[in-house]
Amino acid sequence: TGFALGVALRLALYAAGAYEYLEEHLELNTPVTSHVRLKECLFLLESGISPYLGNTCHHPPLVLQLFLPLHRAASGLAHFGVLIAIDVATELLLQAL
Repeated sequence: TGFALGVALRLALYAAGAYEYLEEHLELNTPVTSHVRLKECLFLLESGISPYLGNTCHHPPLVLQLFLPLHRAASGLAHFGVLIAIDVATELLLQAL
């Protein structure tokens, strides 16, 4: 039931538009966790440019391949759903320890 509260809190924050506010704060984002940088890496990848040529992309190639279909769908909610699913799976795995 702990993960249900976490999912509900994430959905409430998403519905309130908090993600737009929080993704701009440097205290909460690093080059690896930045959603803005992930979107930029995916754009470069779709354009046929290696996202690793500059200093923009710090995400592993498998992460880019995972999120590329979601980026093409252009649905922020689909991306958000995948992140929630990853959080729930991580919580369930940690409970099993």
